[in-house]
Amino acid sequence: MNNTNRVYVVDNFYDDIQSVIDMAICDQPSPCPGMRSKSVINIDTSFYKKFREKIFQIHGIADDGKYGFSTYFNQITAFEEDILNYNWPHIDGDIRYGDTELNVYNYNDRMILGGMIILCDINDDLNTDFWTPIHSIDEKELFNLLLYDYIVTRDKYEQGKITLNEFEDEFEKFHNKFRLDKRVPNKKNRMISWGSGSIRGQKMVSEKQGSKLTHNFYIHVTVNK
Repeated sequence: MNNTNRVYVVDNFYDDIQSVIDMAICDQPSPCPGMRSKSVINIDTSFYKKFREKIFQIHGIADDGKYGFSTYFNQITAFEEDILNYNWPHIDGDIRYGDTELNVYNYNDRMILGGMIILCDINDDLNTDFWTPIHSIDEKELFNLLLYDYIVTRDKYEQGKITLNEFEDEFEKFHNKFRLDKRVPNKKNRMISWGSGSIRGQKMVSEKQGSKLTHNFYIHVTVNK
């Protein structure tokens, strides 16, 4: 049984979280503000195998060779403008159509589940939120909205094409298309995971919480061409 449609929360995930923090050296470029690590399989193969096994077991997924598994550490740092620290409702990667229909990213894999374990103390009201469209939206339109449209607004602001007030207006219009379904508070050593197609967004960091260290993971299945 593949339990990939629900939100999972597991507290006290690591027995020895400090040993995990010690290996979380984030010195690689990241699309998010901050840095990420090398793939964990290239940091500690034994730890990677045990971690992979635990993730598959928690979610009731048989690790039978059909699935790929990606995992890395992520160090997010805060923007000076607090509104930029909000992660707009979005979906993770090319998970609906693969490149069969949209020719996006030329991915050969389709994500079925993603998640993270929070590795640091949380000193502010930070949550991982899950959203649902208020009105019916065509699936392909929703895909483009959640994967591309929100990034365009952020890029326009960073390129100086719109003002901060205009960015805030677009932020509000975007959020008004969705309602909040579930809110999971962030806390140290908590695993939060979500299934393919989940609409996720949260305040990642803040002025008070200047950075956040997480252990991210994704399970994906190869799409036959």
